Amino acid sequence: MLKSLALPAGQPMVVSRSNPEMKRAIRAIIGGAVLLAGLSMLVLPGPALIFIPLGLGILATDFAWARAAMKKVRKLIRRPTKPEVNPR
Repeated sequence: MLKSLALPAGQPMVVSRSNPEMKRAIRAIIGGAVLLAGLSMLVLPGPALIFIPLGLGILATDFAWARAAMKKVRKLIRRPTKPEVNPR
């Protein structure tokens, strides 16, 4: 049988908004979903090159492996291209 979670009369219900484990779990779920959506867009139509770094960025707030992946992506993006050679 379910017990009632009623508060005594006149007592306001207090919900804690500072639960770090819950916030981390929510960020992990959202970041993972965005990352998976981006990875699926590699073979399906869609902006995969926007969703993948976005998902990694969300996950990088909590996970070291995602921070390392973001650093690699930044290096890849900022890597200078070879200068064009002007054939004569």
